[in-house]
Amino acid sequence: LLPLIQGAIEEVRDIYMGLRPSILDDLGIIATINWYCREFHNAYPDIRVEHSVDIEENEIPDGLKIVIFRVLQEGLENVARHSQAGHVHVYLLKKNTDIEFSLQDDGVGFQPDEVGPVDHPGQGMGLSSMKERVELAGGHFALQSGSGSGTLVQTSYTLREADCA
Repeated sequence: LLPLIQGAIEEVRDIYMGLRPSILDDLGIIATINWYCREFHNAYPDIRVEHSVDIEENEIPDGLKIVIFRVLQEGLENVARHSQAGHVHVYLLKKNTDIEFSLQDDGVGFQPDEVGPVDHPGQGMGLSSMKERVELAGGHFALQSGSGSGTLVQTSYTLREADCA
């Protein structure tokens, strides 16, 4: 019985670490993006991942860091599962009072109306969960895709004065 309990504890720990890795709390979102992109490339060596970061760690509100990570995680999983992409670029930057995070791949793309509306639960669950997560954090979510033209997932968050202090 003890080995079963220990195995269950390890499995729960692995699930939790997949949802919120300790590196996010220990080193921040920028280090987490670097780490996760490396891990993704190790798991999917045929997909080249580049990332551009033009923001300082302290400019990103703590509550937004987990949102950005979960969009990164879900977005890259979608690339691996569906896109047939050879390249994906991840962007995190600050423009005036906005933080922008996006993923763009060179995959086969899709017609968004074929997977159902992004805000309609039940179809395109990964997309709808990303949209919901972003909007609950006060951000905006946009998706651009078309057959043969890759996919672009864009999120943006306007910082309030309280966030910048």
